[in-house]
Amino acid sequence: MNFSVSKYVGYRINSINIPLTLLNKMKRLLENQILHILPFLLGGWLSGSFFELLSLGLLLSLLWYHYQSRRLQRWCQEGFPPEHQELAGCLGEIQNTLQLQHQRQLRNKRKLIKQISRYRNIFNVIPGAFIILERDNHSIAWFNLNAKKLLGLQKSDMGHPLTQFVRNPALVEYLDKPKIEGALQIKSPLNSDFVLNIECFKLSRKQRALFARDISHSQRLEQMQREFISNVSHELRTPLTVLCGFVETMNDALTDGGKLSEWEEALDLMEQQSHRMNQIIDDLLLLSQLENHQLADAKHHPIDIKEMVGHLTRALLPLAQMKSIILTIHDLSDCGVHLLGNEREIYSAFYNLITNAIRYTQDGGEICISCTIDPSEFCFIVNDNGIGISEEDIPRITERFFRADVSRSRENGGTGLGLAIVKQVLLRHNAYLTIDSIPDVGSSFSCHFPSRQFELF
Repeated sequence: MNFSVSKYVGYRINSINIPLTLLNKMKRLLENQILHILPFLLGGWLSGSFFELLSLGLLLSLLWYHYQSRRLQRWCQEGFPPEHQELAGCLGEIQNTLQLQHQRQLRNKRKLIKQISRYRNIFNVIPGAFIILERDNHSIAWFNLNAKKLLGLQKSDMGHPLTQFVRNPALVEYLDKPKIEGALQIKSPLNSDFVLNIECFKLSRKQRALFARDISHSQRLEQMQREFISNVSHELRTPLTVLCGFVETMNDALTDGGKLSEWEEALDLMEQQSHRMNQIIDDLLLLSQLENHQLADAKHHPIDIKEMVGHLTRALLPLAQMKSIILTIHDLSDCGVHLLGNEREIYSAFYNLITNAIRYTQDGGEICISCTIDPSEFCFIVNDNGIGISEEDIPRITERFFRADVSRSRENGGTGLGLAIVKQVLLRHNAYLTIDSIPDVGSSFSCHFPSRQFELF
């Protein structure tokens, strides 16, 4: 797509549609020509030189009309300049008709120019690079002003492949996909300190629109936020450890018959809250490490899922029994899978899902753990018949410290970080989390792993 006015609204006289009235005028032109040679016919009949005079009359008439037609053709090609003269007879009528059509085309041309200029201005104020690419070879058909600033494109680059100027293997692979989904993040070709978010959309069968925007500032803010959480967590750990130590010492003194009996209830509460603060700090540190990629590589470490699920249920069964919750495991005999990843991270994700289900399921409820597998996907599923989650809260439920019911969450001892950890672990393993829930009925949490992330045995 090229926003060139000459390409789309250029005037060509041979493209004018000839209306029915113009054909009628051509018919009248033929009749007039017959009238013009009529005197020669009569003169030839009276003088006895019929054919000679008829031929002379036809020749003179044709020469005159040829001359007038050439003038009309030249004026049409020149766009009817102001100094052109009016033709006589039927050619004059034809001239007027063509001139009216020409003026109508000029008005349409001016409208198109204004419209194209308006669209160009709109695209130029978009806060990002907007590029139109040919689908076959990714050649540049058009780009806005911000494409010059972000990607360094010049007018001379038009018609050449974008990958010739933005040399990035990830971009080549992204554009070569038959169906492009999602976004791509690459370093700016002008400054490696800047990160660009690339998205591509289909315009037509032959063209695509590529949109690139600078996300460096937001990424720096996110990095500062992660570093802040990590630093604060480390700074809080030391004084909290000292506090926990003194509380435990005082509780031990109570057990040994010390004189702190009036402080027993307060000390128990202090111990509970200090342990909860420790859990929050541990979760914050783990989440910070996951987001900053400070943990070991999450690939190429086979994990026996049946064995891990067995460890999880044995560890969490006492917690479920405290609330009289029935914790069942669906038959895993067909689940012969080695998941490829980091065992500590996967264990933490599954542990958080199950403890989350126990925490938000009423006394006497039921939780079922199951797995499904097919050639393209492995799913780890936790179902419960707990309090459920409202539909408007589901999109935000994996955010840090988000609680659908704050008071209930605090009563149950949740930190508000469990599902955020699950989400980050799954992202590091090329997986994703889906949540189905109905308030007061129950919830289902499913971890979906692609085929490249597991192996059958």
